[in-house]
Amino acid sequence: QAITVFCTNLRGALLVEELEAQTGIPIYDTIATALWKSLCIAGIDSKRVLGWGSLFRKIA
Repeated sequence: QAITVFCTNLRGALLVEELEAQTGIPIYDTIATALWKSLCIAGIDSKRVLGWGSLFRKIA
């Protein structure tokens, strides 16, 4: 299970860490997931991004 924040004007990426702590499940914001995938494609370690949730702590 997961929650997605999909194409809103809400700055969801900045809220992900707090929402994951409150719900105990992954939260995927569309901007954050696009950035995460871009970093993976570029070979950049996504763990360097802090505060944007558990997705960035995963190995691509």
